[in-house]
Amino acid sequence: FCAAIKCGTESTGGFRNIIISNCIIRPSACPTAPVFRTPRIGQVGIALEIVDGGIMDGVTVSNIIIEGTECPIYVRLGNRARKHTDEAPEPPRGKMRNISLSDINVYGAGNYSSSITGIPGSPIENITLNNIRIVNRGGLKQGEYTSDASKVPELEKEYPAPDRWRNLPSSGFFIRHVQDIALRDVTLHSVSADPRVPVIADDVDNLHISNLRSDHPGKDAVQLFHIRTFKRL
Repeated sequence: FCAAIKCGTESTGGFRNIIISNCIIRPSACPTAPVFRTPRIGQVGIALEIVDGGIMDGVTVSNIIIEGTECPIYVRLGNRARKHTDEAPEPPRGKMRNISLSDINVYGAGNYSSSITGIPGSPIENITLNNIRIVNRGGLKQGEYTSDASKVPELEKEYPAPDRWRNLPSSGFFIRHVQDIALRDVTLHSVSADPRVPVIADDVDNLHISNLRSDHPGKDAVQLFHIRTFKRL
């Protein structure tokens, strides 16, 4: 009910050279009572996380169908820095790089939005999203989501989960503190009208977007803050 495909949360040892493919993700049939204060709603389809040090390098996820998940894709570099034993030194900031997500079809998604977020001074490096289609519920009204991207807290020390942010200011992807990211052939639609911008990018170096389709017209589909290099086709 929490995360179907997940690397993390514990990350001291890191994750290298992993391929995950040909999976179908659906909500679990389980009691509705929360566990560890987490509601049983099917929070995340794909969760890639480094928050206790360690390195994620060379992870490929492809050919995935996701049905009825609040947050389809959650890629998070944080700095919880939890020690794996009491005697161990506190782990340094981890690293995430060389990640590929492709051929992912999502329908019946909630409104948490997908996110790819590092932390200030420690960006996620070299991540590609290719041939991804996400259909979310939409239908949000003013006050039901964070309307200002600058007001989304970093929360780098907290447990990494999208319910900490809930409904982000973007309907499709919220991207922050990333270096070298490409979105190719990405389709973002909402069943009911969604007032949010489909893609928001903040503090990103080298953002490449090609063939982005959404319910929002042309240039209004992407909102940029503190972008150093940007190319859109």
